[in-house]
Amino acid sequence: KLGYERTDQVEIQGEFCVRGGIVDIYPVNSHKPYRIEFFDDEVDSIRWFDVDTQTSVGKVDKAEILPFDVFDDKYRKAMFTEFLPQKAVVIVDAPLKIREEIIKLTKENPDIKGRLFSWEEFLEKTAKVNVIYLAMMLHSLHGITLDHMIGVTVQGMASYQRQFDMLTDDLAGWLAE
Repeated sequence: KLGYERTDQVEIQGEFCVRGGIVDIYPVNSHKPYRIEFFDDEVDSIRWFDVDTQTSVGKVDKAEILPFDVFDDKYRKAMFTEFLPQKAVVIVDAPLKIREEIIKLTKENPDIKGRLFSWEEFLEKTAKVNVIYLAMMLHSLHGITLDHMIGVTVQGMASYQRQFDMLTDDLAGWLAE
């Protein structure tokens, strides 16, 4: 029902297979496939696995599996916006990155092109709801027409990269201010 294709062996996004109490699935929202092992009707373990070797490569605490294809009541391809309440607000963080990722995914994996919404389709579907775009570079929001624009001045943060003494010093300074 989520639009994934059942195969004998998972190799690309959009596929899943079932072998006894093990389900392999390669979600559209993941760069690696999951191997979910069941004990009766409970999840016993979730691991990443390597597509080439089909061996597990790491344990995962939880897996989020988004629908690959979703269809509305008339069995047309649907987007999440079609299931939102009328007054819902959708927040799109870094729309330029989303557009670039859509283009990259369809180039890297042409098999999903027919199943993945293009940027233009995304804009068309989100035009029916209230959308807030969070972007650093507003001049390059391809195809987006803004009703209102709110500018916020922000200051960049240092990347502490596990240097907790630097973070502690900065926090003490901010608290003193």
